[in-house]
Amino acid sequence: MKSEHYTQAERELLMQKVQMQMSQKRFEHVLGVEKTAVALAEKYGASPVKASIAALTHDYAKERSDEEFRLVIRRDGFDLDLLNWNNAIWHGLVGADFVQRELEIDLDAAVPYETKHTLLHLIETEAVIYPKTIETYNFWVAKYRRELP
Repeated sequence: MKSEHYTQAERELLMQKVQMQMSQKRFEHVLGVEKTAVALAEKYGASPVKASIAALTHDYAKERSDEEFRLVIRRDGFDLDLLNWNNAIWHGLVGADFVQRELEIDLDAAVPYETKHTLLHLIETEAVIYPKTIETYNFWVAKYRRELP
């Protein structure tokens, strides 16, 4: 799915696919995030379409089973150190793989933005940071430095 060809019908289809992967409560959260993301994009001159897609997919894998995550980590060649962590880490890193594979969405432009905000949140809440998160941030910042909000 390319954001420049995102129609209302494609948004509806994406919403249906996302809704099938989560509880009603989580889906309502996702819709709230989308509304806020689109409003902020419009206010600050970013793409409302990209904001919509990112918001709708941000928790796509949040409610997947631990067993499914472990299977994908082993099967798809992820760093096996991930097995020492949990869904809080998996749903972001491995979840991107689900979004790309199952929904066929190009996530490259969203990774640096989301990684930056994840790190800020983890630091603010004094949470333990998965070391690869910092490596991911450094890689994508170098690649997309001028585009990071």
